[in-house]
Amino acid sequence: MPSPELEQLKRSTQTEYVAPKVARRWLDGGAIVWFSIEAVDRAVIDAWGRAAEEAIMNWPADRPFLTVQDFSNCEGLALTPYIRKKGEYLASLRPDLPGRNAVILRRSVVAQAVKMFLMAMKDKRRERRLFFTPQDGIEWLKQYGRQG
Repeated sequence: MPSPELEQLKRSTQTEYVAPKVARRWLDGGAIVWFSIEAVDRAVIDAWGRAAEEAIMNWPADRPFLTVQDFSNCEGLALTPYIRKKGEYLASLRPDLPGRNAVILRRSVVAQAVKMFLMAMKDKRRERRLFFTPQDGIEWLKQYGRQG
């Protein structure tokens, strides 16, 4: 059952900073959770991981889990082993929960490495795709929501 705090937040479209350099926003009436990650140091990645885990674990079982991971304003973005491990851990949570994950990056060599990492992930219930604009990623998520 979703926590009352999350339900209250979903009614708002305001950006909430869950930690310095980690923002969360609920879009499309709470159907999509958007995270903006602005740095890759361990404290920031841990804060993002906790907030993403809370969202996954409290997500209603009868709705697809639709999420944006926006790294487009991230300082010093690199696909570190620590970030990969955190991503794999989050993907392993609630394997029965279908959905989509839009990852937003700037065009770069790192983006190509992230694309390969996303394609190699084992979780098949939640499709992942790389986008270069938040608008494209959000539209892709909304298409899934309309299908389901």
